Amino acid sequence: MGTIGGPNLVALSHSDGHVVISMQLFTKVFADPCHNNLGLLSPLPGDTVDDLVTTLTKMPSVTASAVTDATIGGLPTKQLTLTAPASFTGCTLTSDGFYRIWQLPLGATNDLTPGEVDRIWILEVDGQRLVIDTNGPRDNSVLQGVLDSINFTAQP
Repeated sequence: MGTIGGPNLVALSHSDGHVVISMQLFTKVFADPCHNNLGLLSPLPGDTVDDLVTTLTKMPSVTASAVTDATIGGLPTKQLTLTAPASFTGCTLTSDGFYRIWQLPLGATNDLTPGEVDRIWILEVDGQRLVIDTNGPRDNSVLQGVLDSINFTAQP
C-alpha cells in the first residue's frame, strides 16, 4: 500500500497501515526529542547531506550509529541508524506524548516510540536533499527489495 502525504512525503506501508519506508523532504529538526518544549533546532541544519548527517548524529537523547557510505538508485548516500531510549521517563514530550525527531514543511512529524530503531539514508537527488526512512526489521528482505528497486532518473 502506498500513500503520498503531500508534496514532501511518499510512504509505503503494510496492509495494516504500518509505514515501512518513506521518502521525505524536510529541513526542520527538533532541538531535543526528549524535551519537546525546546522546539526546533535553531539555526536549522544547512541544505547539504552532510549538514543533516551531522545534526542527526549529534542530536541529544537519541543514540546514533556510525555513518556509513551506501548507494541507492545509483546515487551515493549516507546511512545511519537512530535509536530512541527504552524509556521516556524524565522527558518533556508533546501534550499527546510524542518523541519528535523532525518536521515536514506542512507540519507532519517523524516521531519515535520507546526503543524504536529508525534506519535512515540521506542523499542528494537533482540538487535536493532526500531522506529515505525505514523502521522495519534490519534484515527484512522485502524492505531490502524495495530499497534495491529504487531508481532515480534525471528530470528534463
